[in-house]
Amino acid sequence: MSKLREHALASDVLSELRKSAFSPTQIYASNIGLVKDFETASTLIVDHVYGGLMMAPVSRHQMLQIGDSRIAKAIFSLHPHQHLNHNGDK
Repeated sequence: MSKLREHALASDVLSELRKSAFSPTQIYASNIGLVKDFETASTLIVDHVYGGLMMAPVSRHQMLQIGDSRIAKAIFSLHPHQHLNHNGDK
């Protein structure tokens, strides 16, 4: 992902890779260290991502769940609740 920060990737490169006649192609993005890298991977419709920002390989479905979780945390922080455990969860 650090290479994509420096150089833009042509929009059709990943779609061409997915059209492999030999086998189904899955695309992995590594070195996810910034939230911007995560957003770029989501935009490029990468199948799996991993790196310092992630604890383990994450699928595209899980990326959507993480995004939803970030929204939930933002909403939760706007409305403080009385009974929190040590993790900040209700």
